[in-house]
Amino acid sequence: IWTAPGIDGGCPLIQYRLYRDDGLGGTVTTEVSPASFASNPSLAQYNVASLTGTGNTFRFKLRAENIVGYIESSTVGFVLAGVPSKPSTLTFTSAGSTYQKIQLQFPALLAANNGGSAYTGIDLQRALSSSSTYSSILTLTTGLITSYTDTSSSLVKGNIYKYHYRVSNINGWSDYSDDLTLKDASAPGKPATPTVSALTATQITILLPSPSDVGGSPITQIDLEMGTGIANPTFSVIKTGLPDITYAVSTSDGLTAGQSYSFRSRAKNSIGYGDYSTILIAGCGTKPSSSPSGLATDANKNSANIIYLSWSAITPGVGELPILGYVIEQKLSSGSDTTYATAYDGSSNPSQLFASITGLSSGVSYSFRAYGTNVNGRSNPSTVVTVLSCGKPDSPSAPTFKSTSQTGITINSVSYTHLRAHETEADLVCRLLLEKK
Repeated sequence: IWTAPGIDGGCPLIQYRLYRDDGLGGTVTTEVSPASFASNPSLAQYNVASLTGTGNTFRFKLRAENIVGYIESSTVGFVLAGVPSKPSTLTFTSAGSTYQKIQLQFPALLAANNGGSAYTGIDLQRALSSSSTYSSILTLTTGLITSYTDTSSSLVKGNIYKYHYRVSNINGWSDYSDDLTLKDASAPGKPATPTVSALTATQITILLPSPSDVGGSPITQIDLEMGTGIANPTFSVIKTGLPDITYAVSTSDGLTAGQSYSFRSRAKNSIGYGDYSTILIAGCGTKPSSSPSGLATDANKNSANIIYLSWSAITPGVGELPILGYVIEQKLSSGSDTTYATAYDGSSNPSQLFASITGLSSGVSYSFRAYGTNVNGRSNPSTVVTVLSCGKPDSPSAPTFKSTSQTGITINSVSYTHLRAHETEADLVCRLLLEKK
């Protein structure tokens, strides 16, 4: 396409002549279809066909002639190419760990589809799935990328969006790709810790709560995993289903009476799995079936503000869970505050069968009760023991001499009579002092 000279020199144009090179950098001397241009001064465009060498740059110049002579345009070059082919559909990488973060992957752009000229840019657009109005969210005219993360503040959790894109070369833009449709969502959040709803010697019934954050997409599955023991268990899936349902884990799942187990869960939606819940520890068995016996105090170890207590260990029955430790609760034996509170927590020390309860008020009576614990909870309380918080009295002052008689000495207003044979008053005083010590 071209425009006629603004000034024709006073003589009408006779014709144009179009020249090109060989597309390989040669001289611009090959005349293009002279017959099409001859004596046709009104010609303003021409389609140059039958060129070979896709991707090559062909240079052209145009000559305008009248009866006096001619004038030539400057030389211009054009790449022998079309626009790129329609690209393949985007792929979805992930929504990340937060909403408003959709990660997209561009397919590899094949040179065979570039229209004969190198790719130069990308235009990415987004729309709600229910809308036909797209908005460009990324336009590159001098480079390419392989992935893109949409972090626009306009994204709304749970909405469904569609994305398409087009690519360009030196000659323009391709058609848009087919749409990729997806929901703005992430994997579910961490579920609440599983809870035990029932226990027997052969079965543990567990409730699997749904996570409070479903990730913007409905929960499709929740897995319950079990591991043997408490320290560094190896987990495996034993139940798969939907959240907020109880699952009875039994001997068919590998339970053994008297053994402790670790349980955890995680939820899944259309994006994938979320994080694991906090681990639940439960045992195949009940709470301790008997209470600590022999809860008692030792007055010789007590003081005004400390009460010493001891008890006898619980011996689990056959198939029962091991005792993990003991707990002592206390309360005032009278008065307004008669609520029991923990005074000693030895729930992880089963070998300690005594405790010194400190911080007590002198002269006040306290009631105590003991519990045994295992992984499933506490036993029933022991028999209550009530103890007065008190200790030995302070030492009295040493006796002092007050008066004597032939048969006795009065010391601190107390009369001591019947001197021993051959015992003088001084001997009596010394003896009393020694006896005091």
